[in-house]
Amino acid sequence: MQNRTIQILIVLTLIMLIGIGVAQFIWFRKAFDLKEKQFNHNVHLALRGVAERFFVFTNQAVPETSPVEQLSNNYFTVMLNAEIDVSLLEGLLITEFSKRNLSLDFEYGIYNCQNEQMIYGNFIEKENKFRTGKKTKELPKWDKDNYYFGIYFPKKNNELIAEMDFWLFSLIVLLALLGLLVYAISMILKQKRLSEVQKDFINNMAHEFKTPLATILVSSDLLKKPVIQKDTEATNRYLGLIQNETLRIKEQIERILQIAQFEKVELQITQLSFHELVEKVLNSLQLVFEQKEAQIILNLDAKQDKIEADNIHIESMLINLLENSLKYCDEKPIIQIQTSNTNQYLKISIVDNGIGIDKKHHKKVFEKFYRVHTGNLHNVKGFGLGLSYVEAVLKRHKGYFTLKSEKNKGATIDIFIPHV
Repeated sequence: MQNRTIQILIVLTLIMLIGIGVAQFIWFRKAFDLKEKQFNHNVHLALRGVAERFFVFTNQAVPETSPVEQLSNNYFTVMLNAEIDVSLLEGLLITEFSKRNLSLDFEYGIYNCQNEQMIYGNFIEKENKFRTGKKTKELPKWDKDNYYFGIYFPKKNNELIAEMDFWLFSLIVLLALLGLLVYAISMILKQKRLSEVQKDFINNMAHEFKTPLATILVSSDLLKKPVIQKDTEATNRYLGLIQNETLRIKEQIERILQIAQFEKVELQITQLSFHELVEKVLNSLQLVFEQKEAQIILNLDAKQDKIEADNIHIESMLINLLENSLKYCDEKPIIQIQTSNTNQYLKISIVDNGIGIDKKHHKKVFEKFYRVHTGNLHNVKGFGLGLSYVEAVLKRHKGYFTLKSEKNKGATIDIFIPHV
């Protein structure tokens, strides 16, 4: 499937998911508003019933207008025009609320006309319907200067949402589906990217092996000719080519196997001098440096260069980094190797004047098989395993690295390994 098609499908899926989510939220909100409206209506009826029964007990005429007012989302007041008995009021509240199936926790307070302030009544729990003395907040004073009481529902919204079982369940199911779909999309993208990376790796590997195999094939065909067989010098030259190309293939295979099996291999830890290791690696790469006309600048200033590490893998890591500095350079390479001590670490800096790495690739270049795309050009050889191997080696040696690079401005890789 083409990238464009996948992108369109993902965008359409996301739009549909967002649409479904918004629709579900709107439906849930409307259902909640209806539930709240019904609750407020029942509270009004219950409080009106309390007021009417209070007027009967106190021999007052029932007013034509409703004595109940809602001052906020969860606060109601009731005007009674007479001194209020706490025990009577509480009994009436519990009775009327039970009639209307109002089972929410509530708190009530009574306005004292003598000192002109709200006096705390009680907090009534829905479970036990008794005085708990659990005061939740100061009930606000009403602007009416008369006898009244206030009712406050501290957990109104939470209780109403909890009663909306079906809507809450459907919302949770939808969110779970959205999460699964997002996860599925991310896995598809991850698999797609992995497929592309593996495809690039296979292409690179085919290209790496194609040239030496072609050389071996041509050389072996030439060796079959009687004219060449009679020429000892030519025979030796072609045999040398076959041997060199065979060794080249062998080295590539060994490198791939070494990197692929590294995590399963037990490290052979010994104490070694990193400065001596650098000298050894530089000597082994001397011919390569001469062919590339590379300039190597050494600033080995670390006073403590002893580390406990696996000699083979630390050496391979250093070779990988130096080979990258040589390969990814379109002019005469200049490579600086610097060492210093910082806290408990030996810091190794490798600075080059190569083509650099764009910042958008920094997090990916240390992933297995990943290579910065250069179109169909194969002027830079490799499998995309070198830097992932570097990271794996450092992790197993309790070290870490930092990368500083910009496109066409070279690269600096700082490596930190605990010193002895």
